[in-house]
Amino acid sequence: MTTFSQRKGLKPVKQVIQVDDMDADLRNSLWNAMDLFYWQQFAASSHGYGWKAPNLVIKLWRDYFKLPIDTMNDGWYPIRDALRKYYFGCRWNEVYDFVEFIANSENSQINRVFMESCNSILEREVSGYRFAGGEITQITSEAEVSEIEQALDSTLKPVAAHLPTALGLLSDRKCPDLQELYERVHQRCRGNLQIGRFQSEGNAGRCFERDWFERQGRVARCLEKRV
Repeated sequence: MTTFSQRKGLKPVKQVIQVDDMDADLRNSLWNAMDLFYWQQFAASSHGYGWKAPNLVIKLWRDYFKLPIDTMNDGWYPIRDALRKYYFGCRWNEVYDFVEFIANSENSQINRVFMESCNSILEREVSGYRFAGGEITQITSEAEVSEIEQALDSTLKPVAAHLPTALGLLSDRKCPDLQELYERVHQRCRGNLQIGRFQSEGNAGRCFERDWFERQGRVARCLEKRV
């Protein structure tokens, strides 16, 4: 949503997609999302005697920073200050590394809502990236994210099993495996239409076939654009 000043032409509207950098508005907004979903909860539980570091903080220290756990401070606020210093001093791509790691720290509803919130921020700040299937990937359109997310929820697992790999390659247009991956997914889409036929009968089955095949076909075309 544009502001009054932007609609009046008194302030510029963001038009350049952020692909190889990140402005302060985007960096600050992603930090605020982490503060809302995680940091504030950690702060609320830090009062009183015997504070215990949340699992996410331990995972950050151990698996993201790869630091000895016994070097972690005993209180939340010094830990938050250390995270803040890192976050606002790191490169733009490391911000995405950090946010993606946090979003995948646990398979929880909070993490899923957090990714949705991040996608709203990324869209608002004209970023060239979105969360799709738990990974931050470069996109060409919002429809790409929607189609991939729907395909990952597919009840026909043979196709869905290939799509996380596809997400990891979508951002790399020069990846030598992309052509092979496209062909694999495309063949699975066609082959598993037969599975859909055997799993369904009558008019309901035909509706299922048409809807499912169209969905998978759109995902294959998303990959085809990148080949």
